[in-house]
Amino acid sequence: MTEKPTYAELEQRVEELRKSEKQKQIILNASLDMVMQYDTDLRIVWANKTATSVVNKSAHDIVGHYCYKIFQDRDTPCPGCSCVKALETGNVENNIMCYSVIDVAGESYWDNCAVPIKDDKGQLVGLTEIARNITHKVLAEQSLRESEEKYRILYNSSRDAIMILTPDKGFFSGNPAAVKLFGCRNEDEFISLTPAALSPEYQPDGVLSVKKAQKMSSIVMEQGSHFFEWKHKRVDGEEFYATVLLTRIKLYGEKVLQATVRDITERKKIEEERKKLEARLLQAQKMEAISTLAGGIAHQFNNGLFAITGNIDLLEMDFPGDENVADYTRKMKDSTHRMTRLTAQLLAYARGGKYQAKTISLSDFVRDTLPLVRHTIDSAISVETDQPPGIFNVNADLTQMQMVLFAVLSNAAEAMDGKGQIRIVCRNTMITDETAADFSELKPGNYISLTITDDGKGMDEETKTRIFEPFFTTRFEGRGLGMAAVYGIIKNHNGWITVDSELGKGTIVKIYLPAVQALVKEHAKPKTEPIKSRGTILVIEDGETVMKVTRKILEKMGYSVLEAKTGQEAINVAKTFDDDIDLAMLDILLPDMSGDAIYPFLMEACPDLKVIVFSGYSADGPVQEILNAGAEDFIQKPFSVAELSEKLKKALGSEN
Repeated sequence: MTEKPTYAELEQRVEELRKSEKQKQIILNASLDMVMQYDTDLRIVWANKTATSVVNKSAHDIVGHYCYKIFQDRDTPCPGCSCVKALETGNVENNIMCYSVIDVAGESYWDNCAVPIKDDKGQLVGLTEIARNITHKVLAEQSLRESEEKYRILYNSSRDAIMILTPDKGFFSGNPAAVKLFGCRNEDEFISLTPAALSPEYQPDGVLSVKKAQKMSSIVMEQGSHFFEWKHKRVDGEEFYATVLLTRIKLYGEKVLQATVRDITERKKIEEERKKLEARLLQAQKMEAISTLAGGIAHQFNNGLFAITGNIDLLEMDFPGDENVADYTRKMKDSTHRMTRLTAQLLAYARGGKYQAKTISLSDFVRDTLPLVRHTIDSAISVETDQPPGIFNVNADLTQMQMVLFAVLSNAAEAMDGKGQIRIVCRNTMITDETAADFSELKPGNYISLTITDDGKGMDEETKTRIFEPFFTTRFEGRGLGMAAVYGIIKNHNGWITVDSELGKGTIVKIYLPAVQALVKEHAKPKTEPIKSRGTILVIEDGETVMKVTRKILEKMGYSVLEAKTGQEAINVAKTFDDDIDLAMLDILLPDMSGDAIYPFLMEACPDLKVIVFSGYSADGPVQEILNAGAEDFIQKPFSVAELSEKLKKALGSEN
């Protein structure tokens, strides 16, 4: 039988229990978790400092009040409350679903555990609740869910193709835009493909797509992201250009790649078109600069030639009937005539497509032009002609037709490797109503066909279809007029041109020009003797040599000559000369103003003045403007005494 404890022992035990309870309270008050004790009606019996601080109330203010009123501001327990369950079951209950607590900072979330309290007889007398703050965890999970939802929406609605992949395992997923971009039926078909299946074997730089993709993946794994252009391939084999933003991301703890792909096919087309337009613009600007230079050179050259031809005419006029002089001047004239034709070619080039047509014999044209072109063709290449008698005449610009023949023959010669044959054939051709369909844009009638055949290397189909494109060339550097310009000239002459060629079988160029009934005018050799006339002529020319020759010729013809080297000087002479000025010979380029600017002032000073424009340039541009304004005529340097005499007679009348 156990002895009963003495009073002193009982008092000591009570003190120990009191100390133990105090220590428990100290420990519980130091806890960051809320610790509360409730009676069986869920009234608060005790609460630690964490619990009181959450609602910012003292223990005295909350003890005796229902827990759900204090912490949730409710009049009844929360649905599914673990404390209610613990009271009902007598077991420890955890609220696996966090519940919210209204505290001074707003709504917070707590995970709780309810522990029943029983007396010595096992009767339920209350319970202890321990609650841990999980607000940050709940908000983090909520934010993650929201972020995932936003990503899912963006992923599915993006117009750019987005795909998740690893270089070794392939695709994990592809959004609807990716499925559509690569021509798949659904996402399952898309992820069944390998990345290599969606790229051509080689990229545009010649590197294997597989090898280059490995390099791009390595860069992203090291740097985090990389942006680049890529050539992709759809499931039907169609290739297209795209931009790719490759990003390293973490998915389910694994580093993977997210590729955002945008089709830039249209942009590439626009860029290519822009580059072509820029190239054409640069080419056009270059050609314009060259044509301006060509016109300027021709102008100066013609001025120099006029000094020569004019003095030759003067020499013949001073020694009429002298055979020795005539023999010398004839040789000089032949040389100057060839040089004049060269400057005419330069001016035709500078005119940019304008032409001055006249009736010519195509047979004579080929015969006369071939020697000018032959020296540019390799001597090992033979050039044969077949021109039967009776070939019709055509209405054409002689210089531009020379340029056409030169361009076609040059192309033919360059298509041969050292040796070969070029054949030029002229034939009369009748196009009837029945055969007109075989000749694009040509009306039924009589035509002359000029056929140029070579046995060179020929052209493939692509080259043949592009031969008339502006600036197209198969050479490293384009030279000459080019077939595009040839096409333009023939079209301007109401003609038609075709090219028939095969690789290894040579090329046939056929040109059709309308035949004309008019006969070629036979020009009688002009007489060099001056035609005696009278009158006063104002010569407006800044070139000293040209002025001297012109004055000398005019004086031998019997005219009085006034000189002006600038536009202002010419205007002053027109205003102040005491007698009548019958005619002015007006140059285009003067030191102070252009001829078209001078003309109105001359007419204002002398309303009855006749004007002949004379220039080293051709009759277009400023010359044509003066003619349109009322000038009588135009004569191009270099000109002969006979040509000038005819122009003056026409402008002034036979009485002069």
